[in-house]
Amino acid sequence: MFNFKRKNKITLESLKYQLQDSKIDTSNWGIGQTKTLDDLFKEIREGESILVNIKNNELIRKVVGVGVNVYYIDYAKHKFILHENKQVFNDGSTRQRNLGTSISEKLKLNEKPEDTALRGIKEELSIKSKINLKKIKTTEENHISLSYPNLYSHYIKYNFEVYLDNKQFNPRGYTEEENGTRTYFTWKKL
Repeated sequence: MFNFKRKNKITLESLKYQLQDSKIDTSNWGIGQTKTLDDLFKEIREGESILVNIKNNELIRKVVGVGVNVYYIDYAKHKFILHENKQVFNDGSTRQRNLGTSISEKLKLNEKPEDTALRGIKEELSIKSKINLKKIKTTEENHISLSYPNLYSHYIKYNFEVYLDNKQFNPRGYTEEENGTRTYFTWKKL
């Protein structure tokens, strides 16, 4: 299990100062598909990410997440994979992401990767019955965050797979609504 430890209590004001001091422009945050400064503050406060000063006042956001590929095999032995089709935001704008997995979630403070995967399946697909997860691999990557433009991020991702049974399978896909954002998941035949 990988957990972020907070050294000091962060405030929204200290976060603003830290970003300004590192010359990270946040003026386009919260527009369209991007998240707000308040979203980043909540993420840090809940232990889903931390900001690390790496050198010369350069900040990097560190995130530990979980990816789950969700599969279904029908009676004719056709294999399907679930993918996030799109997100629709409060203002009507849409975003299509390639997460690399069917579901992607950030670890919360003191949460094990397996628990995060199960939480994601329950929250995003509303599946409450028993799920048999299989851990596949762990990956790491670095890039500018789509959610927080101008903020470089380092991601550690635990990858799992799961096969749904006939009762868990919804041929029309799944929809999650959170904070006014709707995320649509649909099936692709492999």
